[in-house]
Amino acid sequence: MLKAVRKHAVPAIVAFVVAMVAAGAPAIAAIINADKLNGYKANQLTRVAEDHADANALVGVSGSAAYTTITAPKPGYLFIVAGADVWSPAAAFDNYYCAIVLDGTYLSSSERVVELDASTNEDDCSTNAAWPVGKGLHTVDFQFFGVAATTTVDESSLQVIFSPFNSTGGAVTPVVPTSPDSGDGGNNG
Repeated sequence: MLKAVRKHAVPAIVAFVVAMVAAGAPAIAAIINADKLNGYKANQLTRVAEDHADANALVGVSGSAAYTTITAPKPGYLFIVAGADVWSPAAAFDNYYCAIVLDGTYLSSSERVVELDASTNEDDCSTNAAWPVGKGLHTVDFQFFGVAATTTVDESSLQVIFSPFNSTGGAVTPVVPTSPDSGDGGNNG
């Protein structure tokens, strides 16, 4: 039964569209041959970049746990999500923090502070950000600061998604990253 419906429905739909185009229905012709959506080319709608480490992203040192680049084809937002498992076998006190560094600038709003001690020798440091950017190549770095010699930043992941739209579906105005609280280790006391 389904085969019979397909056999007759497809030619009927094609014939209908051809007739509408021939009768001067430009909207249908534009839909059939659409190469843009609201003025955006298909390759300008979204982009995705990622990086990860399956184990031992950082051992006893501060630095980059994951790093990637993404090209924005026009102004838009970068949605950034990053996280890592962090542990210390010695269960020594360690007060470290993680943050996102966008185009070489520390995003203080993404800073997360974590403490390891004798009662908690494993935890996650996860963060995120949504930042308006201009057209072009952007670097995204998931950084750790204040990591003790006994601490391992283990499995880590970083995902970046580009979208050309703001919250109302309009164009985005880029904002240069600033870091007024850069590198202070948080304000959790």
